[in-house]
Amino acid sequence: MGLRKTELFRHLSCQVENNATCYDLKCAALNAGDLECLGRLNQVIAPIPDPGLEMPVEGQYRSMVPQLVLELDGNNINYLPSVLFSVENLTFLSLARNGLSYLPSRINRLRNLKSLVLTSNRLGSLPASLLDLMSPRGKLERLDVWGNPFVDNKDVSEYNEYVSLFRSRLLMDSSLEVSHVLWPLFEGAGERQKECLWAIAFLHAQAQAIKEQGRDGELLLYKRSVAFTPITYYDLAGQKMKGSKDLPQSAEDTFEFVIRTDRGDFASTKIDFAPPASAAPSLVELCLRSVLKEESPGEVRRLLSQEIPYAVDKGLVFAEDNVAEQFSLTLSCDYCSKEYIVPRAAFIEFRVFDFEIIPLKWKVCSWQCAQEWHDKFGPGKTFRLV
Repeated sequence: MGLRKTELFRHLSCQVENNATCYDLKCAALNAGDLECLGRLNQVIAPIPDPGLEMPVEGQYRSMVPQLVLELDGNNINYLPSVLFSVENLTFLSLARNGLSYLPSRINRLRNLKSLVLTSNRLGSLPASLLDLMSPRGKLERLDVWGNPFVDNKDVSEYNEYVSLFRSRLLMDSSLEVSHVLWPLFEGAGERQKECLWAIAFLHAQAQAIKEQGRDGELLLYKRSVAFTPITYYDLAGQKMKGSKDLPQSAEDTFEFVIRTDRGDFASTKIDFAPPASAAPSLVELCLRSVLKEESPGEVRRLLSQEIPYAVDKGLVFAEDNVAEQFSLTLSCDYCSKEYIVPRAAFIEFRVFDFEIIPLKWKVCSWQCAQEWHDKFGPGKTFRLV
C-alpha cells in the first residue's frame, strides 16, 4: 500500500469512526487506484439523536441512514473505480477537474445521488443510464457539466440574447409561445438555419417543461428531447456497418442530426439506412457469454490457440474493454436492459436538463432495440434542411 493510499485509509478510518458525513478530498493528488478504501463509507451511520430523559414523541424519530458528501475535485482521477458505485448512501458527488474522458454506465447504481458535479473534465457525452438517477426513477436534482468538450456542432451564441430574454418571459408567463418568435429568423437564416433550429428546439423544450410544471409540481426538463443523431449500426464483430453514419465522440466531430421543434422534426441529411430488425442475439454472442462465465478472455484465447474466428476475437476484445471501463464482461442494454458483450447499435440523444443541452449516449444490444427506440421516440413528420 503506497504512502498516499495509506494516508487516505487512515484519514477515512478516523472520519468513519466518528460517523462523519462530509468527506473533503479536494486537490489531494489522488488517482483512481488510491480510492479502494472508499467502501468503508458504507459503515457510516447518521448520528443517533440524544433521547434526553423522556420518551421521544412521534415526529422526533429520524432515519439513521446518512447522507454522504464526497468531494474529489482537482485530483488525477482519470477513471472511476468500481468501489465508488458501492457507496449506497452517497447523495453529493463532485468530480470536477479530474480529466475524466468517460462516465461508466454504472453511475446509475448511486440511487440516492441528489447532486453530481462533473465540470471541467474531458467528457464527450454522458451515458443514457444517467436517466435512471432522475425523477421519477431517481433523486438527482443538480447536474453540473459545464467545461466539457461535449458532442455538438452548434453555435447558438448569435441567438443567446433571444434565448435569455424568452426564458425570462417564460418563467413569468408560461402561456407564451415564444419559440414562434424565432421562426421568422429561421426563414432568413440561410446557412445558419441549423444554429437557429437548435435555439428554437431549446426554447420549445423549456416552454413545454415550464407549462407542465403546474401539472406535475416540478420542472422535469430532462424529459425533453431536443435532437438525436442517426443510429449507428454494428455487425457481429462490433464494426460499423457499411452505409451507417459515424457516431460522434467529441466536440471536434461533425455529424448529421435530427432536431425536434414545435413545427416538426428537421433532418440535416436523409436518414434511411436500417438493417433488418432482429432481437435474437447471435450464436457468437451466446457462446461468448456462456464460456466467459467460466473462463477469462485470456484463457479462452489460449484454449482456442490460433484458430480464433474474427468475430470471436473481436468479442473477446470487447469483453476485456468492458471490464476495463465498466468493471463487467457484459453490459446492460440502455433500452431493454438485457446483457450483451458487443453493442449492435448506438446513437446520441440531446436532452435539456437545468437549462443545458446534455448529450446522452445510448448503446443497445440489438438492431431491433434501436429501431423500437426510433419508432417510439424518433421523428414524426421530418423536413430536410437545405
